[in-house]
Amino acid sequence: MTQTVWKSIEEQEAKIEADLIKALDNIERTGHFSTKGDNSPAAYVMRHRLGVELLAYWDLDHERFFLTSLGLQRRLKHRNREPSRVLSFRRLPRPSTEKATGTRG
Repeated sequence: MTQTVWKSIEEQEAKIEADLIKALDNIERTGHFSTKGDNSPAAYVMRHRLGVELLAYWDLDHERFFLTSLGLQRRLKHRNREPSRVLSFRRLPRPSTEKATGTRG
């Protein structure tokens, strides 16, 4: 019983974190985390969380949100990355100091 409760709590936390990352992406693109006239309770909670965790701030002059460095780091940390390959390079031999005639000078 307790395992299923913990599992559902972890699933809810993962969904909340995914919603937060989506909101940070929207702020980066448009300056708003949801539609402009959204007054739903979820929007109020997200606005509060962005301010409390110092992830974004509201600029009165531009009338939009901007990401703080913490918000940008959080957004980039959760970005999906393609698997990468490590390439190895072979060192080229040093050019010889001999002249074309074959004698050293």
